[in-house]
Amino acid sequence: MERVAVGGAAAARLRVSVLGRLRAWVEGSEIDLGPARQRAVFAVLAARAGRAVGRDELVEAVWGASPPATAVGSVYTYVCGLRRRLQPDPARPPAGDLLTSTPHGYVLRLPGDALDAAVFERWRAEAAAKVAAGDAEGAIGRLGDALRLWHGDPYAGLRAPHLEWERERLTELRLAAAEQWARLLLDRGRDDGLVAELAGLARANCLHEPVHELLVRALHRAGRHADALVVFRRLRRTLREELGVEPGPALRAAYRRVLAAGGRPPARAEAAPASAARGHGRDHPVPFRHDLAPARTA
Repeated sequence: MERVAVGGAAAARLRVSVLGRLRAWVEGSEIDLGPARQRAVFAVLAARAGRAVGRDELVEAVWGASPPATAVGSVYTYVCGLRRRLQPDPARPPAGDLLTSTPHGYVLRLPGDALDAAVFERWRAEAAAKVAAGDAEGAIGRLGDALRLWHGDPYAGLRAPHLEWERERLTELRLAAAEQWARLLLDRGRDDGLVAELAGLARANCLHEPVHELLVRALHRAGRHADALVVFRRLRRTLREELGVEPGPALRAAYRRVLAAGGRPPARAEAAPASAARGHGRDHPVPFRHDLAPARTA
């Protein structure tokens, strides 16, 4: 797939959000991207921003392996419609500088910092680098920033094969980021408020062991010995009944620590100094958005 240079005033005019309902702004004003299938075409181009997407490739990404005979013509119609909508001033020609045609297909000229999903992935990578460098506080802050970008299920309300795959990929990355954020906070003794957030995350991911391990740890640290045991035993029963497996070693170790403590919370880790902790997630808790209903597709 051809990658096209993106930059300049044209690209700087456009901003796109996909971590929730698909939204787009041109020169600071939100625009209506049109009907559902046209929005799906735009979403696929945004997911592959800066790269040429051929018509056949775009058809398969939006309609799947068995598209209607009219799909290629529909792509042309939708691209023309998107160009008109990307130019909010009707006195000016359609925005062909933002959505361009090349010999290899169509290119949405969208720099990485103008797409929230790309920013999320970059900040996750920056957090990983901070962890590797021993900067746990910096990593907590960066992960908190990344998680605050989310407003719901990715590409909510849109149905297209490529978007289903992209939705699943981004959701897995969000879960991994939330898990790492909570683990870093627990490891540093900054666990105030984590129980409620982890409980919601565990409800939304009922077979995900790492989240339940963190919830057991947070409940134990909060002195809620019985609740921690209930969480472990409930998950163990679910794993046995649905998957025929036992909890993994990390979760079993957390359970054994609760049993060994006899109801006493563990000694608190030395918390970070207030000056270091400020602005890194606890003053403004990160919304996991586990309260959101599953997105409807159209």
